[in-house]
Amino acid sequence: MSALSKIRENVGLVIIVIAVSLFAFIFVDLIRNFGGGPDNSVAVINGKSVPYDYLQEKLAITERTSGGQMDSPDQRDQVRQQAWESTVRELIYQNEWEKAGISLTEDELNMMFRGQIPHQYVIRSGYFNDSLGQYNPAVVDAVFNQADQINLDDPSVPDQYKLWKRGLLDLRALISLDRKGSKWQSMIKNAMLVSDNEVTRNYNEEQRSANISYVFVPYSSINDSAVKVSDADFSTYYSKNKARFKRDTEVKIKYTYFNVLPSASDSAMVRENLLKLKADFLAEPKAFEYAFSNTDAATMDTSSKPLGELPAAVLPYVGRMDTVIGPSLTPEGYVIYRVVKMEEDSASVLSKVRHILLTADPVTNDTVALATKAKEVRNKVQADSASFALTAATESKDQLTSGSGGSLGWISTSNYGPEFDKAVRDAGVGSVFTVKTASGTHVVQVTDRSRKRYAVASITRFVAPSSETSEVVYKRASAYQGEVLGGADMDAALANYPEAQTRVSPVITQSVYSLFGLVGARPVIVWAFGEEAGTVSKTILEPERAFVIARVEYSGKKGYKSVEDIKEEIRPEVIRYVKARDIKQKLAAGGADLAAIASAYGPGAAQGVAADLRFSNSTVQNLGDEPKVVGRAFGMKPGEVSKPLAGSNGVYVIKLDAVNEPASPMAPEFMGIMKQTQRQTKANAALQASFQGLIDAADIEDYRAKFEF
Repeated sequence: MSALSKIRENVGLVIIVIAVSLFAFIFVDLIRNFGGGPDNSVAVINGKSVPYDYLQEKLAITERTSGGQMDSPDQRDQVRQQAWESTVRELIYQNEWEKAGISLTEDELNMMFRGQIPHQYVIRSGYFNDSLGQYNPAVVDAVFNQADQINLDDPSVPDQYKLWKRGLLDLRALISLDRKGSKWQSMIKNAMLVSDNEVTRNYNEEQRSANISYVFVPYSSINDSAVKVSDADFSTYYSKNKARFKRDTEVKIKYTYFNVLPSASDSAMVRENLLKLKADFLAEPKAFEYAFSNTDAATMDTSSKPLGELPAAVLPYVGRMDTVIGPSLTPEGYVIYRVVKMEEDSASVLSKVRHILLTADPVTNDTVALATKAKEVRNKVQADSASFALTAATESKDQLTSGSGGSLGWISTSNYGPEFDKAVRDAGVGSVFTVKTASGTHVVQVTDRSRKRYAVASITRFVAPSSETSEVVYKRASAYQGEVLGGADMDAALANYPEAQTRVSPVITQSVYSLFGLVGARPVIVWAFGEEAGTVSKTILEPERAFVIARVEYSGKKGYKSVEDIKEEIRPEVIRYVKARDIKQKLAAGGADLAAIASAYGPGAAQGVAADLRFSNSTVQNLGDEPKVVGRAFGMKPGEVSKPLAGSNGVYVIKLDAVNEPASPMAPEFMGIMKQTQRQTKANAALQASFQGLIDAADIEDYRAKFEF
C-alpha cells in the first residue's frame, strides 16, 4: 500500500473538476433498464421510471466528491439538489448519446489517463502525482493496480482506502461522461454552418439604419384606476399568453416557527464541562491529539502562527506554556486554548502598534495648525503613556480604532502605505513618533515587537439546546398548534406567543430546499407537497433547531395555472393590455397623417422623431427599449405609416422617413473573422436551445417529496 499511502489524501481533489463544463456531472452505469412502479419511482424522465435507489447512489457519489464537510442542513440540501440535477442531466443526455451512437472505447479512455495529452481532470485530480507532486503517466498503472487490491465489500479494509478507490472510480466515470459530452457538443457545433451570404446579410443589418417619425401615447397617460377590467379581458389575455403560465407542481406555505435556542443554563453547562477538561488538557503530552479527540470543531490547525493571527484570548498568555486559557465564548461556542510550542521566525517580525490619526480642518486645510496639533498630542502621550488610549478615543479620526485605544494590533504591514510601515520598522519599542500619510498625520507608538510564532491547540464545544430546553419550546409550539387546529387564525393566535414568527413563502417547486428564517427547511417543504390547499400540519414539523406549524396556502398540480390562480399576479399586465387596446382603437380613427392622428387623439399623444435605429439594437432614441418599434420600422417602405402597435412603454404609430444603407461593403479581410464569430455564436445558441428543448421534451415528473429527498 505504499503508493496508496502517498496519494489517498487526494481523494477530495476530484471535486475541483466538477461543473467545469456543461457535461461535468458524474455518471454511474448503475441501471440500464429502469423498472419498478410508482411506489419506488423518484421521477419519470422521458417516460421512464427512475428508481429511488438510483438517486440515492447519485447522492452518495456527490457527497464523496463534494470536497467539504456536510456539517449543516443547508450544505446537505445543496448536495441533494446537485445529485438531482446530475441525475436529470445524465439520463436525458445518455438517451441522446445512444440515439447518436456516441460511445467511448476502453482504449480511448486509457489514452486520456496515459496518452500524450491526458485529460485535464486526470492531471488536476492529484491521483497520479509523483514524489515531486507532478502528474506522471508512469504511475498510472501502479495506481490502478493498488485500486484492484482493494475489495470494497471486505469489512477489514480501512474506510479511507475504500473512499480512495471510490473516488478513483468516480474519476473514470466522470472522464467518460465528459468525453461523451464533448463529442455530442462537437457534433452539434460542427452542424452549424455560416455562408458568405449570411455573413454579408448580418453585416448589412448591423450597419443599416433607419429614421422614423412617430406618434406616441404612453400607458402612464391613463391612470390605472380609470381602467375597467372585465373577466373577459382576463380570459383573452390569458389565452394569448398561456404558454407563459406553464407550471410544475408547486405550493405556497404559511408557517409559524418557534426557534429552539440554547438557554443560559445550557450555556453554563457547556462552560462547566470545558472547565473539567483543563487539568487533563494541560497534563496531556500529545496536546493536539487530545484536543482533536475532544473538540466539536471539524478540523484542527497545528501550524505555528505569528501573534497577529492568534485568537485574542491567547495574546495575554503567549509566553505561558504552563496554563490552559479559557473557556472563552466565541461565535462557534466555548473554547479553551493551550500554547503548545513557541519558535523564532527569522524571516519576519511583527510590531504591536497603536496610533492617533489627525487630519486638517476640511474647510481651511490649515497644515500648519495640523502640524502644531500633532506635536502637542505627541508631547502629551510621550510624557504620559497611560493617556494614549483616552487621547485616541477623543482625538483620533480613525473611527475603526479610536474606540480600542488606537490599537492596530500585531502587524507587519498596515493600510497606510510604505511611509507608515517604514517608520514603524525603524522605531524602537516604546517610542512615540509622527508620520504623514495620505490619510493625515499619525501619532504612533510601538509597544512591543516579536519574531515568535506559536502553535496553539484548542478545544471547542458548541452551545446547543438541551433536551429540557427543546421540551419547553415544543410545549409552547404544541399549544399554538392546538389553537390553530381548533380554528384560530394563525396570525391572531400568534399574539399569545411573542417568541414565534410567521412567514409566507413564495410559490415554490419541489426543487426548493430553503425557507426564510429556517435552517434545514426540507421537512416543511416535503410535508406541504403531500397535502392539499388549506391543510394545517397535524404534527409539528421539525427543521433544524425549530418547531414549525404550517398551512398549505396554495397547491397547484403540473400543467397550466388557471386564470383564478394568477389573477392578481397578472392584473397590472391585463390593465396595460386593456389600455393598449383602447389607445389603438382611438389612434386608428385618426387617419394616416401623424399630425392629424395626434390631434384627433387629443391630450396624452406626443409626436417625435428618432434617428439611427439599428436592427441589431432594440433601443430607440428618446423612447428606450422598444424592440417592436425597431422591428416594424425595418419591415416598412420609406414614407409608409404603420397601424397602431403596442410597445413596451406605450402605443405607437410610426412613419419610416428614411433607410440609410451601409456606406461601404464589408472589407474582404474581415469575412473570415466574422464567419468564425457568427458560427461560434450560432453553435452556442444551438447548444443552449437543445439542452432546454430536451428538458422540456423529457416531461419530467418529480416525486422527490414522496421520499423526503
